[in-house]
Amino acid sequence: MAGMTGVAGDYVKTPAPATGMTPEQVRYNEAKAKGYNQGLKDNRQQVNHQLGQVDFFRILSAQLANQDPLKPMEDKEFIAQMAQFSSLDQMKSMSSNMSQLSNLMKVSGQNALFTGSVNLLGREATVKTADGAVTGQISQIVGNEFPRVKIGEYFYEISDITEIQ
Repeated sequence: MAGMTGVAGDYVKTPAPATGMTPEQVRYNEAKAKGYNQGLKDNRQQVNHQLGQVDFFRILSAQLANQDPLKPMEDKEFIAQMAQFSSLDQMKSMSSNMSQLSNLMKVSGQNALFTGSVNLLGREATVKTADGAVTGQISQIVGNEFPRVKIGEYFYEISDITEIQ
């Protein structure tokens, strides 16, 4: 069951990958995986589990336990696997840190925009509107992410201010 490929209905057995396991162990593991996958398919379940450090060490210990004593895995293979896992773990950590930094920058930018607009209170400003320009004293500021200023009875977007006296 290492793999069957077909050409016009003729099936040809493909060789099993070099795993260091006996053919019986390969067949056993394939049957176990096939049964597990069929159970998931029958129950319409999907596995969304990401491998972690514990999973890596379980796989590594399984490789060590099932390797052929006459053909042990070379230390280079273990080092390569550990380096790949370490790189993956560092990229995952970096992605998480970048996401946190992005959120902090967003909040900081929002706070800076609002804090900067506080200096406009009591100042004369001109805003452009669809009906023309409106000039008056800024009496109130509302909003955080997109601050709006109150001139007279109406609120205007801070980005619509064309002049401040």
